[in-house]
Amino acid sequence: MIRIAANHHQGEPTAVRVDRFPDRCPLCHNGIQAKYLDVAHVTDDGIRSKLELVFQCPLAKCQALFISRYSYILHTAECYELPRFPTDGTLSG
Repeated sequence: MIRIAANHHQGEPTAVRVDRFPDRCPLCHNGIQAKYLDVAHVTDDGIRSKLELVFQCPLAKCQALFISRYSYILHTAECYELPRFPTDGTLSG
């Protein structure tokens, strides 16, 4: 698990854990080691919590920024989980 410092929408800081960073760029579709840009935002409705992290593709030909969305079911999960995306290049979530 990876520990991240995040902020709630009111600006209140919190520490969270994620299961993994993305390993594929959703724009150029290449396998990558995503560069985390230290931007994390948490929202929750009392049952589910969502976390958004901003990454950059490290490939010189792409360099795109993208947001990965993680989910967490309060009181049942150990950390925020990155959904498994379809392998055909389409995005969900």
